[in-house]
Amino acid sequence: MVHGSGRRAARLLAALQAGALVVALAACTPGAEPERPEPAAIVEIDVPSELAPQEAVVDRVGIVPATVGLPWIVSGVRTEPGGVPEGVVWTLGEDGAVTGDPVALDLPGAVRGLAAAGGAARTFLAGSTWDEGRTSGFLLASADRATWAPVRLPPELAGVPLTHVSETGGTAVALGVDADARAVRGVFVPTTGEPVPLVLPEGEGRPTVQGVAGREATVVVAVSWDDEVGDDVVLTYRSADSGASWTTSEVPGDAPHVAGAAATGTGFVLAGSVREPGLGGPVSDAAAWFWEPGDGETWEYADFRRDDAGTDDQSTGLSAPAVGGEGLAAVYWGNEISVSSLVVEDASGRVRTQGMSDDNGGIGFRGPSAWVPDEHAVRAVLAGDGGAYVSELRDGRWRRLATLAMPQRWFLPTEVDAGDGGFVARRTEVSTAGDGWRRWMSSAAYTADGGTLVEGSADEPWTGEDLALVRSAAADGSEVMITVGWVDGEDAVRARSWFRPADGEWAEGSGWPSSGLTEVHDVRAVDGGWVAVGVRAESPEGASVRRAAAWRSEDGRTWTLDEGFEGGEGRSTARHVCLLGDGRPWVLGTVVEGGREVDTTWVGAGAGWERTVVDAEESFEVDGCVEGDDAARPVLQVQVDGRTELRGTTDGTTFDLVGGTGQGETFGRVVRVDGTYLAVGTVVATGVERRVLWWSADAQEWHQLPLPTPEPGSWGTVHPDGSDAVVTITGVGGVRAWRVRDVAQLVPAG
Repeated sequence: MVHGSGRRAARLLAALQAGALVVALAACTPGAEPERPEPAAIVEIDVPSELAPQEAVVDRVGIVPATVGLPWIVSGVRTEPGGVPEGVVWTLGEDGAVTGDPVALDLPGAVRGLAAAGGAARTFLAGSTWDEGRTSGFLLASADRATWAPVRLPPELAGVPLTHVSETGGTAVALGVDADARAVRGVFVPTTGEPVPLVLPEGEGRPTVQGVAGREATVVVAVSWDDEVGDDVVLTYRSADSGASWTTSEVPGDAPHVAGAAATGTGFVLAGSVREPGLGGPVSDAAAWFWEPGDGETWEYADFRRDDAGTDDQSTGLSAPAVGGEGLAAVYWGNEISVSSLVVEDASGRVRTQGMSDDNGGIGFRGPSAWVPDEHAVRAVLAGDGGAYVSELRDGRWRRLATLAMPQRWFLPTEVDAGDGGFVARRTEVSTAGDGWRRWMSSAAYTADGGTLVEGSADEPWTGEDLALVRSAAADGSEVMITVGWVDGEDAVRARSWFRPADGEWAEGSGWPSSGLTEVHDVRAVDGGWVAVGVRAESPEGASVRRAAAWRSEDGRTWTLDEGFEGGEGRSTARHVCLLGDGRPWVLGTVVEGGREVDTTWVGAGAGWERTVVDAEESFEVDGCVEGDDAARPVLQVQVDGRTELRGTTDGTTFDLVGGTGQGETFGRVVRVDGTYLAVGTVVATGVERRVLWWSADAQEWHQLPLPTPEPGSWGTVHPDGSDAVVTITGVGGVRAWRVRDVAQLVPAG
């Protein structure tokens, strides 16, 4: 596969030079209003209607089983074309089909999250909304699953998005993360009386709630703590008095991840994954943990280790568990399994994997499940790529009961430039296939022709490829493009290269030199030719170790594998290729050493490479690199603890601070346009989140220009067009685009 160069981040553990620069972070103080310089000439670009969302999409799904006098319900966040995300509840009949129209919850703004839990007494929906730039949590309760009333939350939960909820005997516990305080807060809702605020004991780093379950007065919560150093620590919090006091213990296993929790007849179960040895390096394997009140502090750990564990690159895991009588079920997923199956444990303790199917090629589905009362069958609501459906596992096979939404067809501008403000976009189409769906992708170039976004020439030979691509231009105007497409009639992919001389036409290269699996993550023009980096393996099926690789070309047409580029014995990858000030290529990636993944740099040295494992206390997520204002020093763009920083280097192994944003303020790929640094990003001021265009004259002092969009968006790109810039944002409402005229005017004179 070929992957775009921008967003698949590899962490870099950087050794910081002593005496880091003191950096002016103007307009980056958390809580400050965004700067508003003299308005630039920002002109919106029309996006053709066929590139806008065509169908509703559904995610954040939940399922609550039927009980005496109450029906099955499914919850989710639905976004209609051109609309804002809303919370929706579907009612299911006995046969699992949707009955009547879904109920849209009466909530302000855009719904960002939704979780469901319920029993015979009451059913609860917890989540969060984004309205006028502010995030708020909510909790709704219902006795009939048809009408919903808000639960008044304590003032301590102001601004806290609720992500998880559990119900037992009509009481509820709902939890979320207070990002500012780095604390897990929540609420206990008794059957009578006022809701009681909850706060869990503090851990080290940033918390993420991974599961909550309750039985009578006992509550169990799983929380992952990320301190930016090493693996996250997953703690369980147990309370025997409805949250008045807590005890803690670690979840056993190597790098555990908990996907959800449930109460059993005698205790509690967590489901998720742990890290295990795989081919060439660690992978995740499905796992579960059990605890009963008489067990003390220790969780019993059950590893669903596969027979072929350690012999391939496959990662697996379990979704949130469901309990019915003495049975346990959880959706089983894999990174190379196109659909989910179910792991079922019956009263005898026998574990079985049921319901494997290949009906949803190219679309991976996950989601919660619930047992059918008084029957040995399980229903699950599965979501992926905007599609969602209800399915039932009975007698060893899945049967689809209801379709809530088709997987979305999407249009996504990438960070790959196509010249003159143009960009390469990825598009998908979806069709039905048996009881499932099939998806395929293609690439196309789009340009801002006047005030409208239009597709470029369809006769460019690299268009239409199925997977991602990378592209680079040299100083003389020549360009290289590397693509991958599916081989007709074969379950295999083929890498292809294309070259275009300055003012010339695209021509295909002489053939890619690698057999087996090839991933190309980046390409760059260097002195004497071109360098591409990525991953290669002898077998396309993942039955051999995937190692970092580099390829070289002198003319952009003929490529050879660089045998001197060593990725180590274990699994490794090369993500980005940059240029040091002296013109040497500089590659960023990861290798597996000593059973763990570590961040690595390769620096070109003559015809070979010098590889260095950079291992220090601080960890980065690398977003790429950009030419520095000082020609002798390129700038590395990284994510550090919720903010973006730029760090300069002269040798490719040590870094010093150049500039960055404030806490909670980040931006995407930095691009130089007519000497000015630009990036699309987010700023949070007085609790209000806005999408802005970050700009800087020197990569040190950064400023913001608010973009005219009411929604935050999830992806932004900047593309040079002479002295102008074409800016895009992709959100739930589709793609919006603008032209920023003469970006140099953003920089004050003098």
